[in-house]
Amino acid sequence: MKKLIFLGALLSMLCLGACGGGAKSAAVADADTLVEKDTTPLPDTMYASVEKLQWRVEVLDSTVDGTLHVLDDPYLESNSKLAFRANHLRNADFGGKVKGVPSRIVKDWVFDTDVDRAGCILSDGRELNRNRLVAMISAVILENEPGAVIVTDSVTSAGLTKFIEAHGGKHIRFKRGYKNVINKQIELNKEGIDCPLAIETSGHAAFRENYYLDDGAYLVTKLIIKAALLKKSGGSLESFISDLEEPAEELERRFKIDLEDFKPYGEKVIADLKALAEERDGWQTEKINYEGIRINTDKNNGDGWFLLRMSVHDPILVLNLESNTEGGTEKMLTDVTEFLKAYDKLN
Repeated sequence: MKKLIFLGALLSMLCLGACGGGAKSAAVADADTLVEKDTTPLPDTMYASVEKLQWRVEVLDSTVDGTLHVLDDPYLESNSKLAFRANHLRNADFGGKVKGVPSRIVKDWVFDTDVDRAGCILSDGRELNRNRLVAMISAVILENEPGAVIVTDSVTSAGLTKFIEAHGGKHIRFKRGYKNVINKQIELNKEGIDCPLAIETSGHAAFRENYYLDDGAYLVTKLIIKAALLKKSGGSLESFISDLEEPAEELERRFKIDLEDFKPYGEKVIADLKALAEERDGWQTEKINYEGIRINTDKNNGDGWFLLRMSVHDPILVLNLESNTEGGTEKMLTDVTEFLKAYDKLN
């Protein structure tokens, strides 16, 4: 039987009737990534609800006691088993006897614990997340709304902008934070600018047609529909984003600011880096940028771009890097960390 992975609280939501059903599938909860205490078995009411929906439940590694302890930032690579890595290692897949949805259209669908983020693993084993996810749903939207604006967060790739523009859209690379991208989307629509989608690389997505709700289930529903249509015509989700240019490397580093009043210090570092970029050969500051400083580099200086920005919530400077050449991110990282050595409050 095919397996549809749900992590932590999502399983509970489905079992309590948040999702209608009838199709026989399976739900797998990798509870050990979420629950700190491990004392009480799943309540009988959960199994009873699942039976009514005709879902088979398989709980992996742990029981659930109703207490949720989520790792601090599932966006971090170190915590990524909250989503794609745990899913992929379990070797589960999605498809099966869902009316109108052919089997093997994807391998796994994955949500976070409150279902406002989503992604999947494609049938070829690649993760459909970050830039690929944004590209996929952008292409789906732009088929019906050519010329529309897609709002994303600040760390999306240069290749994504090219992809959106090639599919007839306009890309606004805004700020990190799902509330920031959604608020920008609402603002644009109030101004009469067609903006049907706001999405972060973390998987948060809001659709105008869905009342600007941050809704991972809605995102996945649209992708399942598209996958089924593509399958019927001999296509696939993979082929739908075949023209997306992807970097050879991408990297993220975080530098803690050891000050209680950290924001002014971080803003000064960013301002100083901007001043350096204006004088340095091989670096060019991105003209349209809403967060931190984004610098494009030539082939001799990393062949890509990097973005230095303040964390949305924490006393941290975040450095994102992307290169079209192997070894390029290391070159840029070396140059930036050399610059940061002058700031003794950075750790």
